[in-house]
Amino acid sequence: MAHAHRYQRAVRRDGWKYLKVADNEYLFDIEYDPRERGDLSKKHPDLLAELRERWKDWDRDMLSLPTDAVVPMSNLSAMLW
Repeated sequence: MAHAHRYQRAVRRDGWKYLKVADNEYLFDIEYDPRERGDLSKKHPDLLAELRERWKDWDRDMLSLPTDAVVPMSNLSAMLW
């Protein structure tokens, strides 16, 4: 069973957020648009490319996630707030 999080990536810089879900990339100005409704990737392709590269740089230093890994579900009702 594939896990949805394996197909998502995101990185933030200041008020900007790069998000990739499957094959779709988005760019949001989260200070102006905190609900991430307006994709600005076409208006700011250079910034999109920069943030994509930042994510790739970060990802190169991460350990790979095994293909058979199972992400444990948290029992939120048991957590202490």
